[in-house]
Amino acid sequence: PVFENKSEFTFSIGPLQFGPPLSTSPPTAGLTPSPVLTPIPTLTPTKLPTREPTKYPTRPPTLTPTTSPTESHSLAPSNSPTLEPTKAPTSAPTKTPTLTPTSSPTKEQPLECSGDLAPVKFIFITDNFPEDISWKITRKDNEAVVMEDYGYLQNENETEFDYEHCVEDTSYVFELIDAWGDGLCCKFPNHGEGSVSLYYNGKPVFENKSEFTFSIGPLQFGPQL
Repeated sequence: PVFENKSEFTFSIGPLQFGPPLSTSPPTAGLTPSPVLTPIPTLTPTKLPTREPTKYPTRPPTLTPTTSPTESHSLAPSNSPTLEPTKAPTSAPTKTPTLTPTSSPTKEQPLECSGDLAPVKFIFITDNFPEDISWKITRKDNEAVVMEDYGYLQNENETEFDYEHCVEDTSYVFELIDAWGDGLCCKFPNHGEGSVSLYYNGKPVFENKSEFTFSIGPLQFGPQL
């Protein structure tokens, strides 16, 4: 055997020379036998295991957080109370304004009507905004219009309009509309002092009415009331 059951070693076995027995003949006289050199085993260099270099984990860069701009909250606008608009005063009237009528227009002689007819008289003194006013008188039974007017001009401010008409002696309905809803007097500066009066057969239905909003009536009048 060259070797048997060899188990304990380090990195290698050999190189180990083996073969026929080595010569043991006596040395030649005068010669110094050369020692048999035992070859120094060349150890196979140990290869250190090359480990794959550890890659340091690259963390994603931390982004500096951008602070969102704080939006200023818009406060809900407070609804300012709406003041009643002031109407611009008109230019000086072209017509000479009449004086405010006295409280006794019934002293005037009523219109004389023949037969079964009765006089109706309506007096309208405008404020500074006559264009807002329209009015009419209709029969109660069939709603036929017997008197009406509208479309007053702005320069007809503080002017008196008198209307008289003979009508059948029956029941009627009066209605006046103010488109602005401020009546005929004293709601604001430069309003003017207007009024309306209505008479049937010489007797007042109403007199010098000036403070109201959008309308007067519908108001019934006539002999049966």
